[in-house]
Amino acid sequence: MTELLQAVPGSLASRTERLSANDNQPPSGALVEAAVPRTVLICHADDMLNREGLARWLAHGTTLAAVIVLEEPRQRIKRRIRREIKRVGWLRFLDVLAFRLHYRLFQARRDHEWEDRTRMQICARYPAIGGSTKFLHATSPNAPEVESLLRESDPDIVIARCKSLLKESIFSIARCGTFVMHPGICPQYRNAHGCFWALAQQDRQNVGMTLLKIDRGVDTGPSSRVLPLPVQRARRVAPCDPAQSGLRQSR
Repeated sequence: MTELLQAVPGSLASRTERLSANDNQPPSGALVEAAVPRTVLICHADDMLNREGLARWLAHGTTLAAVIVLEEPRQRIKRRIRREIKRVGWLRFLDVLAFRLHYRLFQARRDHEWEDRTRMQICARYPAIGGSTKFLHATSPNAPEVESLLRESDPDIVIARCKSLLKESIFSIARCGTFVMHPGICPQYRNAHGCFWALAQQDRQNVGMTLLKIDRGVDTGPSSRVLPLPVQRARRVAPCDPAQSGLRQSR
């Protein structure tokens, strides 16, 4: 939570710092309410680590005003695939498919086990979300009902843990911005498979996550926080040259 609060603009961060600095004299209820940021989480229905774990974590340190749960119909997924092909081209899209097939065959089960363990640890540490948090199930983060709930919630920060690109009318609502957690260090490894390409090229200092503020581009917003992940053990492989392998790194 500290990392997230340090990433927001000075007006909100300074209020939080003043609140935490005055440990000997508990502030009034009005000051507490003013200092604690209001947040909204957007996530997918089948992603329980975010839907339950991240939501509880946010509710513990912020005022979690709403959770928007996305349930995409098959037709919407097909449209998103067509838009992605148009945006990046067939070669990069085939790169994505090849990576996901490899992941599903060799890595997915281990990651899912880790996610389940982590979610249970979070749930054991943080209480269930209170009744004041509103829940909305929608088929798209850009749906009119989502925009309506966001404006009603009046958030300082929106955390978007979803695969769809957000319209400006959505990501511009929060006072301090809408943020995504990009799996890769930006700008070196933006777009798809950032951590994979860093490991493949033995660039271990650039394995991690970037907290990005959404703008009109794709993974082009300002990096509010870069969180490298120390890689202590890794199988030694020859550095991968995307040009020679036939794959293209998404930059």
